[in-house]
Parts: sequence; structure tokens; C-alpha cells
Amino acid sequence: MTGGWLGWLGNMLPILLLMPLFWLVASFLFESLRSDQPSGPDTPKTRKSILTGALWDVFLVELWTFVLVDEMRDADGSRFFIGVLTMAICLVTFQIIRSLLEAYRLGSAETTSPRA
Repeated sequence: MTGGWLGWLGNMLPILLLMPLFWLVASFLFESLRSDQPSGPDTPKTRKSILTGALWDVFLVELWTFVLVDEMRDADGSRFFIGVLTMAICLVTFQIIRSLLEAYRLGSAETTSPRA
């Protein structure tokens, strides 16, 4: 009897998958509409900001992997959707590795003292 009203939970996975995309587009539109502030130089990347970005990427990979496993379990799973998810997971995993290497290089450059 309670299983009928819990069916909407199956629709939450695509919504959660689309939320980061919506956030990205909305933030881009918001920044492009703000013309009152002149565009200045980008803030320098710190090790903390790089690692924070990598953690968000890990969260996305975990979410997409959960959706991918659910789609692969489904007998009528879309092969196109499975392929797109697999490619997205590979690309973001590569970005995570690049971010971690950049944070490592930045951290090692901060710890070494310049010789005069």
C-alpha cells in the first residue's frame, strides 16, 4: 500500500543529476548579467581551493556512478545514456587526477624555500 506513493523517488535521480548542470548554467548567466563590476584578474589558485574543487568533482563522480549502476541493472537501460555517463565519469576522473597533481605541485612549491 505504501509502495505506490514512494514511486516518485525513482524520478529524483535524474533531477539530482541535472542540478549541477543547472547550477553551472545559472551561475554563468548570473555572472554575465552583472555588468556593474569591471572584470578583474582571477584570484590566484590556492591548494585549498583546488582540493575543494576536486572534492566536488568526487561527489559528482559518485552520483553519476550511482545512476550508472542503476541504469545498468535496468533491463531496458538506454545504451546511449550508459555511454554518456561512462564518458562523463572518465572525463571528471581525469580532471580529479589533474587537480590533485596541481595541488601537489602547488603544495611542494610553497614548502620549498627559494635559495638566494
